[in-house]
Amino acid sequence: MKTAKTTLFMASMMAHLTLEQIVEKARAHKVTPEEKRAQRLSLMMGLRDSKSPITREQLKQWMDEHEGR
Repeated sequence: MKTAKTTLFMASMMAHLTLEQIVEKARAHKVTPEEKRAQRLSLMMGLRDSKSPITREQLKQWMDEHEGR
């Protein structure tokens, strides 16, 4: 999991790269299973009805149960 410090460090590194270098880094990046899981969780959170009582933690727990974790 990325921390705020890690994200800030990465943003500062990216500020020194050209657009072409950033695009090449993005092309070369292999999405990890944890990143895919975080993306699925984010999608599910975004697709919830605005009045839904379901929390992020509940969705994580549901994912754990259905992914065999």
